[in-house]
Amino acid sequence: GITTVIFVYLYATVRVLFSMSRDRLLPKPFSVVHSHSQAPVFSTWIAGFTGAAIAGFIDLRVLSNLVNIGALLTFVMVALSVIVLRKTHPNLQRGFKAPLVPYLPILTIACCIFLMTRLALETWLYFCVWMMIGLSIYFIYRTKRKKDSYQEQAHMMKKAN
Repeated sequence: GITTVIFVYLYATVRVLFSMSRDRLLPKPFSVVHSHSQAPVFSTWIAGFTGAAIAGFIDLRVLSNLVNIGALLTFVMVALSVIVLRKTHPNLQRGFKAPLVPYLPILTIACCIFLMTRLALETWLYFCVWMMIGLSIYFIYRTKRKKDSYQEQAHMMKKAN
């Protein structure tokens, strides 16, 4: 039920925050793991508090629709990625090779888009606002990290010479 969905989304959110931190898209504390449990503690706390705050202030119907549109968009992106990777890197070593490419991914994309079109306009508006906020934060932080990376590289080059 709903409890399982909450745990899955919390787990996924923690792993995404952890991975983004490892890729230097989020601050380092998001990727620090506990010495005993090896769990990313800071990411877990942030995801938990943020999820609780959102659940406390947003109507459950609106929240579930936002989760639905986010999951459907994720499935669309994964299906597109399968098609693109199969075309651009056909000989890439894979742990699993998706069957019926490109037909199954195209069917997946069509079904997801069909389901997305059935969501309320309110959901689409909230989704667009969240996407704009998220993309803005991403590009601002990415630009800052890129600038820091260039300065770090320049410092290393100076040190090497």
